[in-house]
Amino acid sequence: MKYLELNEQIIAHLIQEKPYLDMDFTLTKLADSLDTSLYHLEKAWKLHFEGSIYEYINQLRIEYFISQIDRINAGELNIMALAYESGFRSKSSFRNNFRQIQGISPTAYILKHIKI
Repeated sequence: MKYLELNEQIIAHLIQEKPYLDMDFTLTKLADSLDTSLYHLEKAWKLHFEGSIYEYINQLRIEYFISQIDRINAGELNIMALAYESGFRSKSSFRNNFRQIQGISPTAYILKHIKI
């Protein structure tokens, strides 16, 4: 399999199936679901993208979180319940990734984007 094709499959699978929302998501599970090896998955990624696949996964998790913040505003979930639903395993991992990607804390982001 060519690495460019594999990358297209990786991206399509991540976007369509959202396996990263599972806290137990691993690259090994991703490789298995794409019927490839972990070695080929990582090599394909490195050849075509800057940054690690984990950085991309965390970006997708943060995007999912942001897409669901209305559920926080509606009182359906609190911040950490949504963070866990987004696939993060810990409060520190969520907060560090959110701050790195968005440049502000999750709480500040939510307060800035509350619909009144």
